[in-house]
Amino acid sequence: MPVQNTRNRKQQGERPENSGQRIIEAFITEYLAGVKHEYKYLKPSIFRKPPMSLDQFRTEILLYGLHCLDRVVFDYRGPEYREQFMLGAYSWARGELASSRPPEHRSALLQRIDDLYNTRQKEYGAWRLPDGVDLQGTLCWQFGRRMCEDAQVYNPAVVMTLSYTARGIYETMVALVEHTAV
Repeated sequence: MPVQNTRNRKQQGERPENSGQRIIEAFITEYLAGVKHEYKYLKPSIFRKPPMSLDQFRTEILLYGLHCLDRVVFDYRGPEYREQFMLGAYSWARGELASSRPPEHRSALLQRIDDLYNTRQKEYGAWRLPDGVDLQGTLCWQFGRRMCEDAQVYNPAVVMTLSYTARGIYETMVALVEHTAV
C-alpha cells in the first residue's frame, strides 16, 4: 500500500478521529478491493458453495485491519488518542459497509457488524502480536486459523498463507501509523 499518499494528505493539527477515518479509508481503497486473490484459497471445492462469501471475507479482513490499527495506535499514542482515533476509523468503516445495502436493511446490518467487531476485538486481543518469523500462536496465525475454520477449509498451507496475509496487514498498519505521524 502506498504510504506516501496518506502522509501527504495529513493536515497540520488534524483531529484523531479524522486521522482514523483517513487511514481506514486508505486501507479499504488500496487493500480491501483486492482480496479476491486470498479468497480463492477459501473455496473448498468446485462442487459446493463456500460457507463464507467474498463479502463476509472482506468484512472479516476489515475488522482484522481495524483491530491491528487499534493496537498500533494504542502503542504509539496511548489510550486517550486511540479512543478518538478509533471512533473515527470504526464509524467511517461501518458506514461504508452499510452504505452498500438498502436503507431498510442497514439497521440490522449495523447491529451485526457491531456484534462481530466486539467479538473479534475480544478474540484477537488475547493473542500476541508478531515479533519474528514464526507466526504460530500470534494474532496473525489466529486470523488465518479463524478464516479457514469459518470457511470449513482444513488445510495447513491455507492457514499459513492467510497468516502471512494477516502479517502483511499488521505491518501495513504499523507503517501507516509511523509514516503519518498520527
